[in-house]
Amino acid sequence: MRSTLRAVDVPMITTEEELADVLAHLMKVDRYGLDTEFIRERTYYPKLALIQIAWADGLVLIDPLAVNVAPLAALFRREDALAIVHAASQDLEILLQEVDAIPAKMFDPQIAASFLGMSSPSLAKILAEMLEVQIDKGAQLTDWTRRPLPKDALRYAASDVEYLLALHDELEARLRNEGRLGWALEESERFRAVDRGPKDPLRAWWRLKGRARLRRRGQGVAQALCEWRLLTAREEDRPVKWILKDVAILGMAQRPPKDARALTKLRGVDAGQVKRRSNGILGAVERGLSMSDEDLCLPAPKPDRASGDIASIALLAMAWVSARSEETGVDGAILATRDEVQRWLRDDHDVRFLSGWRRELLGADLEAIKSGERAVTVAADGLALVAP
Repeated sequence: MRSTLRAVDVPMITTEEELADVLAHLMKVDRYGLDTEFIRERTYYPKLALIQIAWADGLVLIDPLAVNVAPLAALFRREDALAIVHAASQDLEILLQEVDAIPAKMFDPQIAASFLGMSSPSLAKILAEMLEVQIDKGAQLTDWTRRPLPKDALRYAASDVEYLLALHDELEARLRNEGRLGWALEESERFRAVDRGPKDPLRAWWRLKGRARLRRRGQGVAQALCEWRLLTAREEDRPVKWILKDVAILGMAQRPPKDARALTKLRGVDAGQVKRRSNGILGAVERGLSMSDEDLCLPAPKPDRASGDIASIALLAMAWVSARSEETGVDGAILATRDEVQRWLRDDHDVRFLSGWRRELLGADLEAIKSGERAVTVAADGLALVAP
């Protein structure tokens, strides 16, 4: 098995002139590999610490701590250049934040591999299986804001993009051979286009564990406190749970404190928080207690417990999802979830498997099962659909 890397000799871009020169080359290529390194343990916003870009005859590491990376927007907005980005979610989030642009055209190897029998594989796993390349992940927990970065960290960072173009070639060939290239491209585009805008502060309390136990007054307090916590975290650039812990919010929602002294008796609130934040906390509690029904932002109610008919059909449908996953080698988790199936059975048609490649592979079958046009039966080699 081959191992990387030429990466110890990869240039680190630290000046505007160097970046402009690299960008001039990149504006002529038809595809490039892209990755980022960042830290966010102590901040609300991720801190971009490195951008790695590879193309057919080059590879660079760009230091965003030394150079303004905003000019990369010109590259990302090119609709005639393909960005190859593995497990792209967090990379796209931070590029949108720092560059105000994400690639206009993208191929995600992790998504592509899920159409070839691999379930959410790491880059190391795909490279080992498809290109017989071994990459060293020992520097994964590096403090990427450190300068100078150690050689093993540079080697690790460069290895994340060094083989992306070759991997794209291999995945594209295998997908085309299986007749699934269009599916992978469609799914990469769907994922690329997901809204990654700022979270709605009014909905922050929806993620609060234990909120289902709250009554009307407590819901208002929880909403106001979570909104205040999120906005404060953004303003101070600190993790939300550093501002106020969930357990403290739940405690205040159940028994609203009237003064700073009452705050000191709450689980999850320390003396330092009382000293620094009591006015903000108590102000949010007061707003929550006086919140009108119109201002309370409630999540959509969960459907009533499935009736016997719906539950039975859902089990049957999920059995067919599993059968199609096993037959095709496409990860069942991206075909359909149980929640999607149950919503669809209640006539919610805003589910993924009713459109695109999923409809071709699964959705039409499920509609036939629901309508009674087809039945699921046990065959010699597994489940099969037959006329009833």
